[in-house]
Amino acid sequence: MPFIRDAWYVVAWSEEITRTPLQRWVCGEPIALYRTEDGRPVAPADRCAHRAYPLCAGRLVGDNIQCGYHGFEYDCGGVCVRVPGQPRIPPRAVVRSHPRGRAVPLGCGSGWAIRPRPPIRRCPTRTG
Repeated sequence: MPFIRDAWYVVAWSEEITRTPLQRWVCGEPIALYRTEDGRPVAPADRCAHRAYPLCAGRLVGDNIQCGYHGFEYDCGGVCVRVPGQPRIPPRAVVRSHPRGRAVPLGCGSGWAIRPRPPIRRCPTRTG
């Protein structure tokens, strides 16, 4: 089912977003929501780049979120900053993040809305 991606979606009440990762689905994609130590909401994709394990099932390490499966650790922008047992981080170890979130006033409180990034478009390969 196609979704309108150039639109704002309210994903949670502000008080729901805490230091415990929370999963929400937006436009058919899982999002992990949590707050940094200074209270700023963060919304990375809820799938580890390594084995697609839900990041919300992991834990927070400072402002980073750590996958509960193999321990890959991602910063607020979705970039992997630590891989247990190896000094080199694979350059493709990145998860999509939604940095354009904002607080929105709602009728009976305030919520947090994000504007999903458009899907990555691949150029067709030329043959012949």
